[in-house]
Amino acid sequence: MTQTAAGLSLMGVAAQYGLNAKEIREDLLLAGSPDRAESRYVVEDDRRDLFVLETIHRHTRPHKQRIIDALDELFSLGIPEIHPYLRTAHQGSIIDFDGKNWQCSPYIPGCELNRPGYLHEAWRGEVIADFLLNLHQKASCLTLFENEPVFSLVKFIEDFIRRFEQYDPKILDSAQNALVYVRRTFFPVHDDLPVFFCHGDVHPLNIIWGERDILAVIDWEFLGFKPEGYDLANLIGCLGMEHPKGLQGELLERLLQRLFGGGIYAPITWRYLFELVIATRFAWLSVWLHKKDSQMVELELDYLNLLVEHEDLLKNTWQVTT
Repeated sequence: MTQTAAGLSLMGVAAQYGLNAKEIREDLLLAGSPDRAESRYVVEDDRRDLFVLETIHRHTRPHKQRIIDALDELFSLGIPEIHPYLRTAHQGSIIDFDGKNWQCSPYIPGCELNRPGYLHEAWRGEVIADFLLNLHQKASCLTLFENEPVFSLVKFIEDFIRRFEQYDPKILDSAQNALVYVRRTFFPVHDDLPVFFCHGDVHPLNIIWGERDILAVIDWEFLGFKPEGYDLANLIGCLGMEHPKGLQGELLERLLQRLFGGGIYAPITWRYLFELVIATRFAWLSVWLHKKDSQMVELELDYLNLLVEHEDLLKNTWQVTT
């Protein structure tokens, strides 16, 4: 590790976690969204183990601690795809060092995802289903969030509409078909859908892949109680954004078969799965608008219209109850 100010700072942070950092590994890629932190570094210690050191925005510290505590509890309940954050001897899991807030986690090297070919690899659907089945079972014992409010997709979408009615009415015009659709089909049943603890952002790029298994599931920023099918709906939507063929690919086919066979969701959740997929895409549209990514906004609007236009085909494709 070079003796620069940044290098010395990283060495000092690593030491707080009991690590003897020797090198900054700038050659290694970091999975997950870089937006989740101010900065991220991979360091190698004297035993050649790898760790991720992150600086986080100060105002996010309570939420980051909430995530860390949840992952600790879920790991203890038996979810091997979770790799808990490190804790120090004195300051806990998030420390103040050199004027910044830091957290530290193991670096998990994985296999590169073959995009978009993975959409036709059925084994990935099997292992994602196994993760969701296990999360659903083990999270029933989770105590950390038992008094927290449930995330409401209806409220989120309505708030989203109010924000952009004056900001950019053209966006709402382009999303009108999808808005009319969810208001007619999804809003009336939303409060009847069972709720459960969800990861909140399950999709293939938030998974660190092994040769034939899942090594880690990352980016738990949106964890919490949501409609129980939220993770599945979000995942399906992301498969289709990768390529429309993903909505009928072997990954999704095997995923749905395995989940339905595992008895994971109530009949009403399966009945309104398509509508839930449409609703979750408004959360993604909000992300692209927040980032001012006009290309992704346009793509998302086209995607929403494509989904609504192919309702009958997709519902028949995803039918697993017969």
